[in-house]
Amino acid sequence: MNAYYKNKIAIVTGSASGIGREMCRHLSDLGSTIIAADIDKNNVDKIVQEINDKGGNAHSYHIDISDYDAFSNMVDFVLKKYQRIDFLFNNAGVTLFSEVLDMSLDHWDKIIKVNLLGVINGIDLVYKIMTQQGSGSIVNVASTAGLVGYPSAAAYASSKSAVLGLSQSLRIEAEEFGVNINVACPGYVDTGIYTSGTVINAKLDDFINKIPFKMISAACAAEEILKGTYKNKALIIFPFHAKFLWFVHRFFPFLIEIPMKKVMQQFRNSRKLFLEK
Repeated sequence: MNAYYKNKIAIVTGSASGIGREMCRHLSDLGSTIIAADIDKNNVDKIVQEINDKGGNAHSYHIDISDYDAFSNMVDFVLKKYQRIDFLFNNAGVTLFSEVLDMSLDHWDKIIKVNLLGVINGIDLVYKIMTQQGSGSIVNVASTAGLVGYPSAAAYASSKSAVLGLSQSLRIEAEEFGVNINVACPGYVDTGIYTSGTVINAKLDDFINKIPFKMISAACAAEEILKGTYKNKALIIFPFHAKFLWFVHRFFPFLIEIPMKKVMQQFRNSRKLFLEK
């Protein structure tokens, strides 16, 4: 795997924390040059400084990935400096916990802009470059929620389901051009996306602390994504609980309703307590 990533140019969105930050660390250890992109300037600068202090080669780029012009400027910067792009990890994302009844169109808009439009921006700009190169990999980070749904996070699940469909469709188109398209569907990962996500009419701790599966670390998640990319897996699903949920959803869909109803009940209990205060 070392040779696969060595001396490659990799753009990683959502690099300031969580899976994105750990992917930057692992890619640097494997010999890649990193363009770490994130809207959080302070923390993306920190990870880049850490990598460079250890002898790696990384650049930070402060960007809102839903802004097409900003994304285009970053791609131009990379091409002028390195003349190619080998990897694009569309990892940046935001979440929202809420009943649909409590959501406004502004809430939907925020989720769709970052989680879906941000991915589309990256594909529109980088995929064409890779087809001209005749090589490259685009890795889109979706979620198990995009595979099986997730009550209390319908907007998030919708955006990730769209990323999944986009990735699977584009994979077939891209194969002839020598470009790999992979989509990662992590289960519960211990990242900042939970603590930094928006919660409407509920208290996050009331239901996050009752997640029925043990979270894996962001470092483990990053390793799984990089291994799956190396193997050119169409679907990178991990850890075991994510594979289990996917299997049950595919072959025994009625059974998936049991844990999902429990998730919804936990959220509604929190919502009730929140609204009674």
